[in-house]
Amino acid sequence: MALNHHNTMKKPLLYIQLPGVKVDENNFPEELRCLVPMAKKWCYVNEDALYQHLNDSGLEQIEAFVTACKRSEPKLGNYCFETAHPCPVPHEAVLLQIMFDNYMAANSILSLRKEKGASGK
Repeated sequence: MALNHHNTMKKPLLYIQLPGVKVDENNFPEELRCLVPMAKKWCYVNEDALYQHLNDSGLEQIEAFVTACKRSEPKLGNYCFETAHPCPVPHEAVLLQIMFDNYMAANSILSLRKEKGASGK
């Protein structure tokens, strides 16, 4: 019988739970600091965990996340692009880069849920 490692090891699901990750809010651009608390809750390190969270979340939670990201989208996108090149990439940059990727996924799921709800299916 094969051993299922997924059930035997507890893996961190959020970026901030990974060993050695330290995030200092003072290292974020001032205009993006408002996103940090939400980023810490939505920065899943793998797609399975993200999609499970999206599946378990209510429409209002997803809308709040998407809305917060949309308000900061140009600045958030620019910051992610500008910070993608230094090595090593600062933890703060990685956090917001993951947030941006997860925002795109959440926005798609939100659109699908709304579309499904509007069609009555």
